[in-house]
Amino acid sequence: MRIEDYQQQVIIRLPELLPENIDLLARTIKKTNDVCLHGIEIKTENNVSPVIYIDSSYEKYDEGNISFADSVSEIAAQVKSAIQNTPDKYADVTSWIDNYEEVREKIVMSVVNTERNKDYLSDKPHMDKEDLSVVYKVKLDKEGYIAISNSLTENWGGISVEQLHEIAEENQKKLSSIKVISMSDTLKELGAEFPDFLLPDPKQEQYVLTNADKSFGAIAMFDKDALSSVAEKVESDLYILPSSIHEVLVVSSDFYDLNDVKNMVKEVNDTVVSENEILSYNVYRFDSKTKELTIADDKAIKKTEDNTQTQRRAAAR
Repeated sequence: MRIEDYQQQVIIRLPELLPENIDLLARTIKKTNDVCLHGIEIKTENNVSPVIYIDSSYEKYDEGNISFADSVSEIAAQVKSAIQNTPDKYADVTSWIDNYEEVREKIVMSVVNTERNKDYLSDKPHMDKEDLSVVYKVKLDKEGYIAISNSLTENWGGISVEQLHEIAEENQKKLSSIKVISMSDTLKELGAEFPDFLLPDPKQEQYVLTNADKSFGAIAMFDKDALSSVAEKVESDLYILPSSIHEVLVVSSDFYDLNDVKNMVKEVNDTVVSENEILSYNVYRFDSKTKELTIADDKAIKKTEDNTQTQRRAAAR
């Protein structure tokens, strides 16, 4: 059975297990990296319309790990939970989302891969940076966001992407500030204990950059203040490794080989990160002097090193 057929059959069977006065609609929603997820939208009397994604239930059914009846019961339980636990702020979003003055202080931003999101970006205001694109969202709470579309900005009076970006930068500091966390501290938070002699040299430390919510936190890679603070700690330029759309890893470019960190990014993307959360296969370089962020490649690094040597010779004269 195709997932689309499964989706329709679930919608037919679900009403037997749910309260009355609930309408169910099949939805196919395009997420980041143009990954399509299949869901069921639940419309209730109080205008709450959560969407339950059924892809994982379908996968278990399709692989023979669960019967169709049990998979429907599983989805019904998720629907009941969603109806009971969906915050009031999610109800009837259309009544306030077009009010720019009400929404303005909730606008934040995240980053996605440009090439992998051609369809996703086609109807959204975005700002391109290297092989990535900054996109904008209305933040409802720690996990709830509404993607800002071109039509929505038109309803707000034709606000430009530059205005959106400026507002999102201001709000980011208040709603979900950038966090710089050493890998040593991260491991300690997970309960790992190390004697002092096993702790890395401060210049070789790895740092995680994300936001306070740890959701869509890879946008931190464009925060020059955060990157500069790490550059001061390691006393060098930086390599930025895109762990996912939620965080990046930052290391010294003096102590880590470019090919090694590229291979690390590839391995993590291929084996650990889910398809819709991959940010990029590229590694980025932050120049601690110019504060510029670029894709790291051998030619660019050679040019930077040559410029540095030239500056040093000029200063020595």
